[in-house]
Order: sequence, then structure tokens, then C-alpha cells
Amino acid sequence: MAEKLYRLYCEMCSWNRYTDGTDIQDLTEYKRCVVQTGIPKIDPVTKKVTTKKPISLPKQFRCPKCGRLVTARKVVEPPPVATEEEIKDENINSGSEESNVGPEIPPVPPASP
Repeated sequence: MAEKLYRLYCEMCSWNRYTDGTDIQDLTEYKRCVVQTGIPKIDPVTKKVTTKKPISLPKQFRCPKCGRLVTARKVVEPPPVATEEEIKDENINSGSEESNVGPEIPPVPPASP
């Protein structure tokens, strides 16, 4: 997964879309402002006002089914999935044919009255 993927998911109606950001023209974006992180301070040496860098919030869109706001979240690349050949190779190397079989449990004798 070379490109960045984002997931839009509505918890209210279970609408779901994966996007790379190029196919969101049909969605209505909800405008959000930046958040101030600290109060402005006066530098005693230069006598100028210094402010901290503001935080920009993630984009939000309206759900096309119910109208609720959904937030775009980055999709994390999942770990690689082992193929059937790799699983068979691991079983051969470990010395067991079936690695998910546990110890055999003896049957319980019937209770006599």
C-alpha cells in the first residue's frame, strides 16, 4: 500500500468509504477552523508578541445517507498475511503436520446410579 488511504465511516447508519482523497467531490465538507494552542506572550527582549503554532483539525464530511458528520481517518497498513505455502513450510519445519491440534482428551465414562 504505497498511497495514503483514508476511511470515512458513519457510526449512525454504517456508511463506509475508503478513499485516497481524489474522489471526495460528491461529499459536502464541513469547514473547521484551527485551534489555538497557547496564549500570546510578549518577548521581554524584542518586545514582540509570540504565539505558538496552532493545531489544524482533521477534515469532516457529511454522510450522504443520514447527514451526520464523519471524520476522515488514516488507514494503517495491516501486517502481511501468510500464504498457505508459508504456513505449510512452518509446519514442516516445526516437525508437526497439524499445529493446531491439541492433546487428545479421553472420553468420560457414563455415571452409574
